[in-house]
Amino acid sequence: MDKKFGIRSIFSLFLISYLIVLIVPALLAGYLYGQSLTMSRERYIEGEQERLTRSVAYFERHLEQLDSTVLKLAYDRDLQQILQMEKPAPGDRQVMRIVRFNERVRDILSIGQDSSYALILKGNEFVFTNTSVIYGIYFFYDNTRHYGGMSAPEWITASFSTSKRDFLPMQQILWMNEPVKALTYNHPVYGYERQIVGTVQYLITEEELASFFQEPLEDQGQVRLYGSDGELLAALGSASCETDVSSLANFERGYNETENTVTLYQRSEEGLLFTLSRPKEVAFADAYRLGRLGWMGAFLCVVLELGLGVFFAWRYSRPIRHVLLNLRQMPGTRWKGRQNEYRQLASGVRSLIQENHSMQDVLRDQKEREKRGVIDQLLKGNFPGEKEAAEAVFRAGIPMGGAKHCILVWEADKELVSARMEQGAPPSIGWLYDEMPGRYIMMGEIGDEEDRQELRRWLEETGEGSAGIGKAYERLQDLGFSYQQALYSLKQARRQGREVLCYEELSLSQQMYYPEELRYKLVQGVSHGEAGVVEEVFCALYKENVEKHLLSGALCRILQSHLAAAYMEIWQEGILPEQNTPEQLLEPFVSTEEMLMKMKGRFLALCEETGRVRQDQKSDSRKRLIDYLEGHFDDEQLGVGMMAEAFGFSESYFSQFFRETTGEAFSTCLERIRMDRAKKYLKQGEMEVEAIARACGYTNAGSFRRAFKRVHGISPSTWKQENR
Repeated sequence: MDKKFGIRSIFSLFLISYLIVLIVPALLAGYLYGQSLTMSRERYIEGEQERLTRSVAYFERHLEQLDSTVLKLAYDRDLQQILQMEKPAPGDRQVMRIVRFNERVRDILSIGQDSSYALILKGNEFVFTNTSVIYGIYFFYDNTRHYGGMSAPEWITASFSTSKRDFLPMQQILWMNEPVKALTYNHPVYGYERQIVGTVQYLITEEELASFFQEPLEDQGQVRLYGSDGELLAALGSASCETDVSSLANFERGYNETENTVTLYQRSEEGLLFTLSRPKEVAFADAYRLGRLGWMGAFLCVVLELGLGVFFAWRYSRPIRHVLLNLRQMPGTRWKGRQNEYRQLASGVRSLIQENHSMQDVLRDQKEREKRGVIDQLLKGNFPGEKEAAEAVFRAGIPMGGAKHCILVWEADKELVSARMEQGAPPSIGWLYDEMPGRYIMMGEIGDEEDRQELRRWLEETGEGSAGIGKAYERLQDLGFSYQQALYSLKQARRQGREVLCYEELSLSQQMYYPEELRYKLVQGVSHGEAGVVEEVFCALYKENVEKHLLSGALCRILQSHLAAAYMEIWQEGILPEQNTPEQLLEPFVSTEEMLMKMKGRFLALCEETGRVRQDQKSDSRKRLIDYLEGHFDDEQLGVGMMAEAFGFSESYFSQFFRETTGEAFSTCLERIRMDRAKKYLKQGEMEVEAIARACGYTNAGSFRRAFKRVHGISPSTWKQENR
């Protein structure tokens, strides 16, 4: 009973904690509701402002089109002549001129088939419309265009009282004996002396105006157009949304929210004010709906969590008991006296954490060994290219900042090095590790000469040990040169009794040009069969030791011995067959040029031989790889990991090795082999697609069809029909 009661007590604690957490959904629902309302308001403002701006742009482009037609007419010579005419008598020759001018006006002012315009000349009272020419402004008002809300004097005053374009409010107009609700666009016409000689009036019907604001009018929207003086010119839409514009004299764009309505404002360059109003319940419908869903979700979440808590306490006591039993059987777990289940569980988890920490230490040591391995490969120059070196450094997590890098080799006591590093190393030191007892290798990040001098001062301040500093290089591949230079500088520093010595100081005093990095480059080039590298090295030796300096016989023999030593180093690596023995390397010579030419020929011959051996090895490796793929392509589990294990490589190195050996990626080569075999099966026509998929190593027919179509552009069944 104690154990059963103990298990129940654990779940009682869980349940109490769970009940406390139940208030989180309610708080979250309230927060989401507030956020949704804010986001909905912002989204509404952005979306509606964009739609209103787009609609206003449509309307203003239409006005610009109307303006351009009026401007074409303003300076017309025929207009100036018509202005001088009086009402002609019947049969007068002037009648034909007026008729021709009316046709010209129709061509200029007509915008579409249903264009309703009127050119009204103030002086001689001629009125030109799209249907006829009328004499007399009052006659035109009484018989052709009658405004229901304005008398003739009021209409004439409004038409000719302004020197700029304006609007007459939208109202019922009797036009050609048919009622129409329209907004009148009034544009003055100027003569040569900038005097108003008339006006052009366009009727913009309510339907045409609504077409410009079609988007804002959706979902119970109402668009209102106000003049620059605040007068209401037009109201579109069925919703009754009140708008107060009395305080918007200098307003450009904005947003207003009342108890029942939300309104957006935007003023055009001409001073016209456009408002878009919408009922609040429509504008924020998404927020209200999301709020209701949020509270409903919170309620359901509370109910669900309560049910899950009860179910968990009732159902999972036995599995937890199994967990406790397994924890008791863990190696290293100790139970002190009589403990309840909760303390047993905590003790077992603590043991798991300790084991995890031990595993983390193992992984950390493994990561450190990987870093050391990559650094060793860098210093030995074993990476085939700069890209491979950069990828290896990145994977190992080695910091490599700065524009250039150099290697420092420091021989000093371990305690001294640790103390100096704890006191604070220069920021230009990227990493440090011990190569052997008493010798440390550091990488310096060199941006300019000041960084190099800082490293030197920091080493000299110790007052003990010796250090050598190699040259700084931009490429990671060249760090091997810097390392060899640092070792050479360290050796010279010990001989001269100096604390720090840079390789540049030694190279300035040398008379024979054969730096360590050039020797290293020559050895690596011949070992990898790169004849171009050999040509480059001997070109540099010739330029420095023949063209720039005339070496003495003794120095030339020393140079010859150095080259011979490099030749023997390559030969002793064991790449070449045993029957190939080095020829006489230290034979007499007449001049430095002759010696370099002979040594160059020997190195090129050796380079050709090593290249041939490496190519044979590469061909053999390629055959082994392809044979393995052709023998195991039907295995669904075949992948980089499986094949790397079979050949004894790591997965990361195997991918690089496979690409360098075969010239293509592993996945591409495997897919090609599988597709070739699949086409053979399809040609034979004896197997179904599902059977072919399994025979070619695909898990199912669907993945096979997708792969086949990606490679060949058609499905397997279509390919089978076309290649019967």
